[in-house]
Amino acid sequence: GSHPTDPRGEMDVVRVVANNGAPQVDNVTRFAAPTSIAEFGYSAVTPDTALDSSFGIKAALSPDGTRIAFLGMGGAGVYVTSSAPDPAPVTVAGASYYSELTFLNAGTVLFFAGPDENAQDLYALDTTTMLATQVTFLGDIRTRGQFWSNNRRFWYFIRSNAASTVNNFVAVDANAASVTLRDVTGSEFSAGTAPSLRTGALNVTTDPWPALEFQLRFVPHTGLAVFAARRTVEPPTDYEDANVFVFDVENGGEATMLTANTGRGADYVVRNIESLVPCGDPPFVAWAERAGNTVATSEDVFTVSLLGGVVRRVSVPDPNGQTIVDGSIRFTSLPAAGVVWAVGQGAALDVPDQNVRVEWSALGTAAPPVRLTPSPVADRVFQVLGTTN
Repeated sequence: GSHPTDPRGEMDVVRVVANNGAPQVDNVTRFAAPTSIAEFGYSAVTPDTALDSSFGIKAALSPDGTRIAFLGMGGAGVYVTSSAPDPAPVTVAGASYYSELTFLNAGTVLFFAGPDENAQDLYALDTTTMLATQVTFLGDIRTRGQFWSNNRRFWYFIRSNAASTVNNFVAVDANAASVTLRDVTGSEFSAGTAPSLRTGALNVTTDPWPALEFQLRFVPHTGLAVFAARRTVEPPTDYEDANVFVFDVENGGEATMLTANTGRGADYVVRNIESLVPCGDPPFVAWAERAGNTVATSEDVFTVSLLGGVVRRVSVPDPNGQTIVDGSIRFTSLPAAGVVWAVGQGAALDVPDQNVRVEWSALGTAAPPVRLTPSPVADRVFQVLGTTN
């Protein structure tokens, strides 16, 4: 994209297609005058200033691949290409901020708009009439990311607010006759029964995103997805321990909490969850969990079935503190279903370099883990890159 004062002048959206084995570049906008386009993707940084951009996805391709919807720079509105040149932006009265664009289906583009990033509502744009209809009437939505189910039936977004006291998962059915919102967590739109979420599980950031702080992970061959988060609590100065959740991502189901951590307190004492890893066969999830954010406490590996049941700590806690190597948790299936990880001590909260060893534990058992590496030595790091079964 370009800034209105950028000397590059007119910007267009182009499509590259194969033509007898050679690339062919087609200009799909053919703007008649210099036009500023918001950069595609999640970044909120523009060539000049972040204030002229927006959060979230700023471009989307129609299901049949023939049309592109995108945002103009500086709150210029929503553009949707067609066979005609020079598309005009669709704007919302009183809105100067737009975010999180998607084609819900061939005939509908969804987007958020409002006077600023903390005062948005959801709108549905009819791609035939090019008329936008307001879907929500809350005036306080701040978006923090979006994603699709694998079957492309449900589109999801994170509903947040200016203070980030709520960050809930909301589903929209792409096959429904009208745009209807469904609560995955919280109870704002469809009287859902799942807990309302405050933030993600890595830390207590006020800016959580699905794939990072929530650690959203699709579970292979199951139609399920897992994530880790903290429920909302009162007073807002307190936080709750992180917990693990599962939901039917292919059918817009409500989330179920698999763990039962209920401790509350300041951000430096509550339990954090990271390295969330799902397994489809058998349906399990594993993660690393620690109270607080210091190496003086023991970080340990836990597992639980996605069908519910006993939450097991499969590593041995160390009273002097230990750290699970980031990204080291992996599942095995043969010769026995289990989970493997690397653990050690040191000054780092992510990759320890003292007394590091690789351990394995069978799923569904309370037996002590098996050490897979020789006696540890100083200044050595182990990382589990993957498993072959």
